[in-house]
Amino acid sequence: MKQCIIYYVMKISEYWLPIKKQTLLIITLKSCLKESCYVFKAFKLATERLIQFGDTVYLLPWKSDKIVNTLFTLLLREKLSVDINAGIITIADTSIEQVKAVL
Repeated sequence: MKQCIIYYVMKISEYWLPIKKQTLLIITLKSCLKESCYVFKAFKLATERLIQFGDTVYLLPWKSDKIVNTLFTLLLREKLSVDINAGIITIADTSIEQVKAVL
């Protein structure tokens, strides 16, 4: 998968970037993909749906917008401080246990 993404970016960048910038783009892309894979594994995102940092909980449904919006509405109805950004639901001033109790 990583190789496919890198190849695709290389092919597209050939049309609008000089060689030096193409190389920099590929190095940056490889670094970002490596970091993304590390974070995905470190936080066990394949199985974990709730992550907590301080007093903020992040809910990662990995589902459609309809499901994300339904969860958002359910959490909002419970008077929680909720926000959505790029399919990730952020619940402030709470804990994973409180969120699980609502869900």
